[in-house]
Amino acid sequence: MTCVPQTKICKKSLLWSQAEKMCVWPAQSDCPVKIPTPSPLIAPINNGLSRDTIYPPVYIPTNPPSSSSSSICSSTKSLRLPDPYDCSIYHDCYQGTDLISYCPAQLQYNPEKQKCDHPHNVQCKNKCTMKNEGARFVDPMSCCHFYECMSNKLVSHTCSYPNLFDIQTRKCLLYKKVKCAGRRQCLNKCHYLSNHDNGKNSCESSPSCIGHSDGFYLDRTKANCQSYIQCLDYRVANYSRCTHGQRFNRNLGKCTTADQVPCPGKYSIR
Repeated sequence: MTCVPQTKICKKSLLWSQAEKMCVWPAQSDCPVKIPTPSPLIAPINNGLSRDTIYPPVYIPTNPPSSSSSSICSSTKSLRLPDPYDCSIYHDCYQGTDLISYCPAQLQYNPEKQKCDHPHNVQCKNKCTMKNEGARFVDPMSCCHFYECMSNKLVSHTCSYPNLFDIQTRKCLLYKKVKCAGRRQCLNKCHYLSNHDNGKNSCESSPSCIGHSDGFYLDRTKANCQSYIQCLDYRVANYSRCTHGQRFNRNLGKCTTADQVPCPGKYSIR
């Protein structure tokens, strides 16, 4: 199997260390490109004497958010450690500072290889204890579902439509802000109702915007050709219905008089 090199970028405020084989704080990095030392600023002369030399403020990165367990990075050594509860999280430790990183969906951290790997190579299971009650875990199969530790058990939850579960914040956010990273996209409301049958059964009776550009479309699940939906980003943004005596005109994308819109059968043309 041929290895294809890929370029990756360290997180903000970190630099690569060839010795450590990981991203570290600038003071630890052996990168030959050093941050130039700022030249001093001389304050205005007062009575012929210059004031003390004043250096401009240098930005020092704040400590990254700590993990659920403060003892993970208690050592002053630089090392990378797996999370004790979540198989998809690992910790880069430097002088007691903890930088949390997240594997992409459907991958887990492999402590032997020091990288994210396929689950069958890791053999790790997420853990729920009293210490991490309320912790949230990524559902590797669905972008709108997640797991939460409740009474030492993993309980499945669903984001409200059209939000999706974000890997890094572990929160349900607006779909535009979330990268599914290999998880199944949740476009229809039916995808939020079932995570076991991939929404196949419930999707048969739900209107869909998949494959449609932004605009107004006939609701194919309702009779009489009066109901229509608004599609936005392949999602149903609104449900509407024409007033009495009108039907939705697919050609014009709006409601017109019923005599202008043929509507054969009980349901609209699919």
